[in-house]
Amino acid sequence: MHLALCTLQEQTMCSETWVKSFPKHCESVTILDKRANLILVSSRNNVYSTTNGGTTWEKLFEIPINYLINDILVTKDSTILCGYANYKNHGLYRFDFKEKCLTKVLDDAAESHPLIITENDSVFYAIGYHAAIYVSVNYGKDWQLLSKCTIPVPNARSQYHVCSSISQVFTNFRRIIMGFVNPGRVVVTDDTGRTWKVAYDSIKIQGADIPQFAKGNREGELYCCANTDISYNFSYSVLHSLDYGKSWKVIKSPSSLWSIIVDKKIKEHCLVGTFLSYQHPIELTPVYESFDAGQNWTQVGKLPTSTVWNLALTIDGKKLFAATSEGLYKYQYSMK
Repeated sequence: MHLALCTLQEQTMCSETWVKSFPKHCESVTILDKRANLILVSSRNNVYSTTNGGTTWEKLFEIPINYLINDILVTKDSTILCGYANYKNHGLYRFDFKEKCLTKVLDDAAESHPLIITENDSVFYAIGYHAAIYVSVNYGKDWQLLSKCTIPVPNARSQYHVCSSISQVFTNFRRIIMGFVNPGRVVVTDDTGRTWKVAYDSIKIQGADIPQFAKGNREGELYCCANTDISYNFSYSVLHSLDYGKSWKVIKSPSSLWSIIVDKKIKEHCLVGTFLSYQHPIELTPVYESFDAGQNWTQVGKLPTSTVWNLALTIDGKKLFAATSEGLYKYQYSMK
C-alpha cells in the first residue's frame, strides 16, 4: 500500500523501544545511505562514523578540544564540512575522505554560535554570527564573505545571533532564510543578503529563538521551531509556511523544541525533538510526531533523555535516529 494514500489510522506506526547506538554526547547525526549502515555523528570536538548501522564506531577526526562541532555536511566530492564554535570565534573545518586530511577553511572572529551550512547546486552558504553569509563554489575549499544582515535590532540591548538557517532553490529564485535568537525572528533574502525582510517576529523579544528549519514535501513548504521563555512564561510553537517562507502560520507544539524533520514518504508527517527547559526539567517524551502537519501530536516511544539536538529519518521512513545529550538512539518503525 502506498503510504501517501493511507488513512491516518493506517499510517499509525508502532515500534519497540529506543535503542542506544552511540554512547557519548551527540550533537548531530547524518545518514549517508538508504539502509542507515553508513552514519556520521559529531560528539563534542570529534566526528565518528559507522559502516554497520551503529554496531561499531570509528573516530574519523577531531578538532581542537576547546571547539564544539554542531553541523556536518557531506559534499558531492566526498569531503566533510563541519561548523565549529567556542567563546572567541567560529568557522569551518574540511575533512578529505581520500587524503584523510583535516584543514581549517574559514575562521570568523565572533563568539557563541557555530556556522550553519546549506547546499544548493554545489554552492555552500555558511551563515555566521551577526548573519554573515559566506559562499564557496569549490566544495568548501575557498570562501568569500558576501554580506551581513542589515535589519536593525529592536533595541539597544539586542544583537543578532543566528540560530538556524535554510537555503532553498525554487523555480525562479533562490531564497535564504535565517532564524534568530534574541530576538526570535525569521528573516529572508532573495539576493544573497543585499536586502532583507522580516517574515516572522516573536511577540516577546528577549529569550526567544528559532532553532531549526525543515523542508516540507510540497512546493514552497517549510517548517521551523519557535520558543519563547521570558520570565518563565513559556510559549512553544511550530511555524508552518506554504509560500516559500514569506508568511508563517503558528501551530501549538507539544513542548519546548530544538529539532524538527519531515518524512519524505508521508506528506504531512513531521517529527520534533524537545530540549530541557525550566518548565519541564525532566522531559519524559522528548520526540513527538504529527501526521497532519502539526495539528495533533503523539509521542514516539519514551526516549530516556531530556534534550534532542538533531533527528534523522531514513529514506524509507523505517528508522529514526535522535542525537541527544546522552548519546545516539535508534527507533525501528514497523507498520501495523
